[in-house]
Amino acid sequence: MKQDDIAQIRVGEFSVGIVGLKHTMEEMAEEFSGRPDDEVGEELLERLQKRNYIPDRDRENYKKVFVREFKKFLGKAVVEDRFKGWRSRSSGQGVRSATGWSRSLWR
Repeated sequence: MKQDDIAQIRVGEFSVGIVGLKHTMEEMAEEFSGRPDDEVGEELLERLQKRNYIPDRDRENYKKVFVREFKKFLGKAVVEDRFKGWRSRSSGQGVRSATGWSRSLWR
């Protein structure tokens, strides 16, 4: 895998391109496969922020997503974000319900 490859990941409600994610996971796979999530997330963040902009306010979200992607890479079971596909009520857009899209509660 090339160091310059860009992987698309979902951080909150945004799709973000991360340079070198797969290459970094390949480098870390053997040494970090059995380590705690906090340690894996911190190491991924430290390595990846050298080539990617990661806002200070979103560091914890990025770490969680990086850990999820690392687990997927290793073939481990991953719990997907249960709110995936929902839209924020404050966005003024529709809110997804169990039966489909409905109008925003803020309108």
